[in-house]
Amino acid sequence: MLETPSNIPVHNLGLSSTEFTNNDEDEVIVGLPMPDEKSKQLERSALYSQIPDGGYGWLIVFACFLMNFNTWGANSGFAIYLSYYLNNGTFAGANKYDYALIGGLTFGVGLAFAPAINFIQGKIGLRPTIILGNCFQFAALMMASFAKHLWQLYLTQGLLQAFGLAFITLPAISILPQWFKNRRTLASSISAAGSGCGGLVYNLGMQKVLEAKSVFWALRVQSIMCFGLTWISIFLIRTRMETKFALYDSEVTRSVGFWIFCFYLIFCMLGYVIVLYGMANFTTSLGYSPYQGSIASAMVQVGSVLGRPIVGQLSDKFGVMNIGVGVYALCGVFAIAMWIPARNFATVIAFCLIMGSMMGSVFATTPPILARLVGLRKVGVGVCLSWPFWVWPVLLHL
Repeated sequence: MLETPSNIPVHNLGLSSTEFTNNDEDEVIVGLPMPDEKSKQLERSALYSQIPDGGYGWLIVFACFLMNFNTWGANSGFAIYLSYYLNNGTFAGANKYDYALIGGLTFGVGLAFAPAINFIQGKIGLRPTIILGNCFQFAALMMASFAKHLWQLYLTQGLLQAFGLAFITLPAISILPQWFKNRRTLASSISAAGSGCGGLVYNLGMQKVLEAKSVFWALRVQSIMCFGLTWISIFLIRTRMETKFALYDSEVTRSVGFWIFCFYLIFCMLGYVIVLYGMANFTTSLGYSPYQGSIASAMVQVGSVLGRPIVGQLSDKFGVMNIGVGVYALCGVFAIAMWIPARNFATVIAFCLIMGSMMGSVFATTPPILARLVGLRKVGVGVCLSWPFWVWPVLLHL
């Protein structure tokens, strides 16, 4: 008979909790009802084999790194397109609110359908879902490069790319926790740093293409780069265990910890999207050139590349929520003390580096937190049910 060890702490959030063992002794499911039968514990033991905490898991980290590089990293390059569209009147009759809405659609609409995407993944599999997203993103950016009217940009660079991002990134989020235990947050942080590297490459690279050719050629180059590099991730990615794919799970939504986490997401994202999309335009509003604006936007990504692995290492050592709450409190302090009085380029660059190193920590810490809250098998469901809380802050920002 499988016995649960008595020396493992159980974090109580008002509901009964369950722990599972089988060489994953640190895993705690918080706020889920305790099974009555020992058979459920035995079933869980069969599902959770020895977690490698390395090995092929590092290739999974690289695959997820590339997916973040070519989705969220590439999408952060929208700051360059936003600045160009605003300053050059590319589409007749468009104003800053139209372009801001397109950026919000790209970030949020696909994620709002996260439960449906999770269900589709359960039907067609992990790789086909990512392949579908890769095709969506390629088609979106390529067709946007031929757009002549604003409504065409809404449908391509807005809606279609939103589904491309969601179909690529959502399936990958639940994979990493299956491969790591003691270094889970570090692995997630390295993976999340891919968005920073991608933002650096696509911000600076597409700005150069834009200046040498046109904004439409920048979109074409970006679509080809993203499409080709994502195939490397598709070939490398694999899952270790059968996970649950459902539109809804009542056990997850009955967890008090899950709802506390969702409110945490809302406040993190409210600040994140403002800095991510606004720094290029803020820099040009101070009288600097669009290229200097792209440098400022890229420095946010440089900061995330340097800072996210450090945050991950500290989270594994001192607790993922302890560090997560701490870094976002610091973000608030720097926004008030440094951003508001910023009037020169050097201050803007320093602010971007500092904020970039901390403000994207929510992406790295989400999988480890949900693995503790709902268990490895339901991480995908938990992520998908939490995504609407990522979307609302983006819409409020608009």
